[in-house]
Amino acid sequence: MKYGVNVFGIDCKLDRSDIANKAIDETYKFFESIGIPMHLKEVGIDESRLAETAHHVAENERDLKTRGHRFPNRISLIFSKHRFN
Repeated sequence: MKYGVNVFGIDCKLDRSDIANKAIDETYKFFESIGIPMHLKEVGIDESRLAETAHHVAENERDLKTRGHRFPNRISLIFSKHRFN
């Protein structure tokens, strides 16, 4: 929440999930504006390599969990929501 409010000036009176979603949208727009690839196909991963890529994500999640990281499930969530445009 603090990120969205402090970095992007999102109204702190909004619902937490609204703040989070707006912060995600603003971050996406910022990354796009500075040329960071925002789609897998922009880095050479098309639908034919989706299964292979998902496998690598799952392997990395297991590795992160083994080392005590607490965020790896979010990686899969983000990956699963990605759309090929």
